[in-house]
Amino acid sequence: MRLRALGACWVTLFAFACDATGPQLSVGQVAVDLSTDIATLGAVAFLIHPPSGGAISQVTPASGYDIYQRALPDGPVRVILIGTLSNGELLRFTIPDRSQAANYSLTTEGGADRVTFELVPPSKFVLTPRVTEVMAQ
Repeated sequence: MRLRALGACWVTLFAFACDATGPQLSVGQVAVDLSTDIATLGAVAFLIHPPSGGAISQVTPASGYDIYQRALPDGPVRVILIGTLSNGELLRFTIPDRSQAANYSLTTEGGADRVTFELVPPSKFVLTPRVTEVMAQ
């Protein structure tokens, strides 16, 4: 009888210790910052690469910019941002697990001058991801 009561106690404690929802992830946001010497930069195209099993949601441009985005079949999200682009934050995107932020990467594809419409090679500007804040889930 005593062993049965002890066993029931362990089962109850184990049930309370195991949360059915699993580990709680800390949702976060990643900002993408622009650095360039080109005063007439009018568009940039780039890819956001999530880590394996990672996700990207709520891609939001900074005020005054138009955004076009599409998730590609192999995982990355292609982003084209248009406007009077200047140094500083271009956009933010939400990730499900802030601890994985360092595993997201960017590939710059190119840009365009808004005055001459000439293509701007990726070497003429730098896009840098930056973790911005922890969000409540």
